Amino acid sequence: MIAMANADFFFEIIKYGKVVARGKQTLNTLGWDNELMTIPSTEVVLPITYSSYINGRVEIKLFVNRKVFHGIVTEYELNKIDETISVNLSHIIHEWDNNQLTTNLAIKNRTLGGIYDTIDFKYSNEWEMNYLQDSSNRTIDYVYSRQGKLQGLTKTCELTSDLFWRVGFCQDRSTRSIDIGVFGEKKPYVFSTKPSGKQNIRIITEPSIKHDFDNVINVAVVYGEKSDSGMSSMSLREVFNDPSIQDPNFPVVILNSGINNERRYDYVDFPKLAPNNDLEYAVIDTESIALEAGVVIEGSFSFNDLAPFNTNSEEITDSDRIVASKTAYEAAIKKLKQSRRTYQIEIAVEELPCDVNVGDRIRLLYDNQLLIIEECSKYMKKILSMDDWFYLTRIGYEIDATGVEMNVVTLDKFLNTNRESERQ
Repeated sequence: MIAMANADFFFEIIKYGKVVARGKQTLNTLGWDNELMTIPSTEVVLPITYSSYINGRVEIKLFVNRKVFHGIVTEYELNKIDETISVNLSHIIHEWDNNQLTTNLAIKNRTLGGIYDTIDFKYSNEWEMNYLQDSSNRTIDYVYSRQGKLQGLTKTCELTSDLFWRVGFCQDRSTRSIDIGVFGEKKPYVFSTKPSGKQNIRIITEPSIKHDFDNVINVAVVYGEKSDSGMSSMSLREVFNDPSIQDPNFPVVILNSGINNERRYDYVDFPKLAPNNDLEYAVIDTESIALEAGVVIEGSFSFNDLAPFNTNSEEITDSDRIVASKTAYEAAIKKLKQSRRTYQIEIAVEELPCDVNVGDRIRLLYDNQLLIIEECSKYMKKILSMDDWFYLTRIGYEIDATGVEMNVVTLDKFLNTNRESERQ
């Protein structure tokens, strides 16, 4: 194995909040990936002499190139022949799933910032919540099930059309830090084949292009998975009836009538009887339909616990039904965005500045004719030709034995994650 001992590298082993050992040498090269709303992980191989410090869920910090990977030991393996210990680390955000949210925790008209100021939702007060854009003021109406706190944070973001969370590795910030926001900040850097410079980050491999349109949904019906009254109980009728709360890029339409035909529908059109309505509403992703050159691809999304509710045993009002319908609508928009075709460019570049993270945007200066492949629809070709800005949706960190860093980045015109969209 190659020992990593460059001048800028060192590591710390931490037990009960105290540093119990430090070192400057690993027996493997370092590497990890980062994406939106995921837990980064890595492996570090150390001399077996450190095994006495690693007996359980201790923490290890890896310091290199102004970056810190702060991890929890989740697994380790002793090799008596090579006299090494191989340690698997999950990013410290993993500790959020040590605690769970309480059963049926109802949140009514509270801001995201207000929710995550409390220990009911945040793992501990050691964690710094960084709210970007107006994210702290977003209001949430949702009944959380018994689930890990990190899963709860992810669910909170999934109930919005545009919010994500991420972790980072910049040494200038707390390692127990989470960013929540819309993201898309334009960073003053450029990827190009020109020599490295203050703003230029040199491309060191030819781009690899992945064009995936296998699981596209651009028209989606929404329903409540746990409902007692069937799919139609999660109605988007309230959003359909009020165009002012619709995003014009995601209109709500009547897709079918006469659904649930095992019932009779001799009731008046009244919100309290929405579960018995015989109309099926759907959300349309106009951008995705354009990307598919007008091809409509239907699907459905199920959501738990999005039925209208009220707290303190108060009666459910028409206003509550509108709020629940709008929450389902926002969640459907998020899932539709994640269900678009992806056109991803992967390139290896020289070391990224510390302040660049997933979710940011950077310019890519490359020959457009080489990037626009024949499989692209006319609309996708138009999108690619509009400007040079791309989202960073994934960053891979690879650091060799001398401390030289290479980053493998994935670029996309749309902000997305690899999380499943739970297509039905």
